[in-house]
Amino acid sequence: MFIGYVASWYYTSLLIETVAFERIFQSVVIYSIWLVFVVTLTLFFSTIMKGNGSVAFVTIFVVFAISTVTSILGKYMKWSPATMAEHTGQVLLSGELDSSFLLAFITTIASIIVVLISSIQIFKKKELLE
Repeated sequence: MFIGYVASWYYTSLLIETVAFERIFQSVVIYSIWLVFVVTLTLFFSTIMKGNGSVAFVTIFVVFAISTVTSILGKYMKWSPATMAEHTGQVLLSGELDSSFLLAFITTIASIIVVLISSIQIFKKKELLE
């Protein structure tokens, strides 16, 4: 992912104008938090379900639902983890973060922690040789 960002940064610098590397790094970190959230959901659903296809489907559906609800009710969903992608673009364009970033960041990190703990608890109780 980082290599793709660097290549995009170079391409943008050649065609449009130079974007500060600090902004690129900040956006990579913010977007990585969103990706960790999605991977954590995948891990959680894989502890509940057996089939890889069903895990992928449910994860994609949940991420799509979170993103859609956040998009439709954006005024009320400033805390949603799905806003992390918006904050990524905001950092790249303006170099500043919206006031709602901290709330979304805390919510995303808290969700990751809760889902990981839940996954661990479910996995401990689940028989390994089912």
